[in-house]
Amino acid sequence: MPNISDLQTPAVIIKKSQLDDNIILMNSIAKTLGLNLRPMIKTHKSIDIAKKQIEQGAIGILVATPYEAKVMAAAGIKDITLAYPVIPNSVTLASLIHYAQTIRVTLSVDAIDQVEKLDSSLNELNFMGMVDTLIIIDSGLKRLGVLPNQVIPIAESISKSKHLRLKGVATHGGYVYAAQNKQQVIEAAKQEIDSVALAAKILRNHDYNLDTVAIGTTPTSYVLEETDISEITEIRPGNYVFHDLNQVNLGIATEDQCSLRILTTVLSRPTSDIAVIDAGTKSLGLDKGAHTQNSLPGFGRVVGHPDIVIERLSEELAVLKVPRDSPIKFGDTLEIIPNHACTVANLFDRLWLYDDNRQILSSIPVSARR
Repeated sequence: MPNISDLQTPAVIIKKSQLDDNIILMNSIAKTLGLNLRPMIKTHKSIDIAKKQIEQGAIGILVATPYEAKVMAAAGIKDITLAYPVIPNSVTLASLIHYAQTIRVTLSVDAIDQVEKLDSSLNELNFMGMVDTLIIIDSGLKRLGVLPNQVIPIAESISKSKHLRLKGVATHGGYVYAAQNKQQVIEAAKQEIDSVALAAKILRNHDYNLDTVAIGTTPTSYVLEETDISEITEIRPGNYVFHDLNQVNLGIATEDQCSLRILTTVLSRPTSDIAVIDAGTKSLGLDKGAHTQNSLPGFGRVVGHPDIVIERLSEELAVLKVPRDSPIKFGDTLEIIPNHACTVANLFDRLWLYDDNRQILSSIPVSARR
């Protein structure tokens, strides 16, 4: 059995025991709180990992794109929610309709014109069924969604449609990544909850029945025991399977809980305070925080070398600022915890799973990479 040191770099390696622990822990949190767990799989885009999450108790998955939905549905996953509005072209909808005959597909909208165009397109495709639909709530990220007091016109549009059925409301509180401490993470969680709870109350006061009231980030999912979740039915974290420096920076995870690392090799030590490695933007991405929060000092952290800064990137290379007395040299293999694991997984065709003895167990295809 080969060792991870035998891999050609750059490569993404995943410690199986930590991946399993991360998945089990989040499932345990959801179960303890009496909430459904629907992980966002854009983090890994992997059929293998999605099935692991479902085996451990997730009720289904959340996807970012119709292509992810298509790949996961074709692999046999039976309950898929699209987190963002869908462009209702015939190819996209025909694919979703095909799978909606045999599995549960849920769409998400945040405007009346989306509802009308979806319904019209489904009608043109001679779709005979009903598709569950969520209204996206803007709880503060100011990206997608409507404010809670703006839900009724969209709900009315859905109720008038021929093929869409209102299932509930959902939000993503990505603003949590601006938090400076655990208390601010708790406040972000409360902000998520308050927004969707208010939207749900308004809808119910207008006689709409809701099955789903969903929130979802990895950081806020870890602090829900310190909030009032009585109105919440579902959490939708994604990053927790891997964790990354964003989570470490928030105090949500430790370095040891980061199951995903980038394996890289030192190509040069041109001066005493500089080293160059073979992992650049095409391996590490350009994030220095999440949702434009430039809260991290470099482009990842070199494991075991806290005094090294990944200072500059080109496409295939990174320049490291190293202490003059650092022992790293040409040919040395390093591991990097990325700032944002979700973008890293999408940069590679496969992820290498290894055991506690650093022996390679298998490669995991990044099935929905696109």
